[in-house]
Amino acid sequence: MADNGQSDTKKAILASLETYHGIVTDACGSVGLPRSTFYDWLKSDPAFKAAVDEIQDVALDFVESKLFQKINGVAMLGDEGEVYNQPPSDTAIIFYLKTRGKKRGYIERTELTGADGKDLNYNVTLNLGGQPNNNEPIPAAGDKPLD
Repeated sequence: MADNGQSDTKKAILASLETYHGIVTDACGSVGLPRSTFYDWLKSDPAFKAAVDEIQDVALDFVESKLFQKINGVAMLGDEGEVYNQPPSDTAIIFYLKTRGKKRGYIERTELTGADGKDLNYNVTLNLGGQPNNNEPIPAAGDKPLD
């Protein structure tokens, strides 16, 4: 990071960014730094950007660990100090598979077909250059030419 009198403030914002798990608005608010200044530093100081990127990677790791707790189920401590088990979350499992299991086929697709699963055919009519349109459809790719 460039040392031009901003070094202490940059260190403070980086520490705050760690505390707030990479949430820029909260980190800037806690040290009284305008977000615009943060983003200016991010663009102009490669060392600052590298430090911010590392903090955001750590924050992502933290959140991923919470996701895996939801996937595995976890023992929780209640308000009265009691321990209870939170079962695995179907939603967390589905989320993980949709985002990380795509290459194994865990992906949602929308397949558009015509009636009874047949191909869709569209006829498009264009009126270019102000020429009168005789309402004759232009054949779609694969259609037989009009007679």
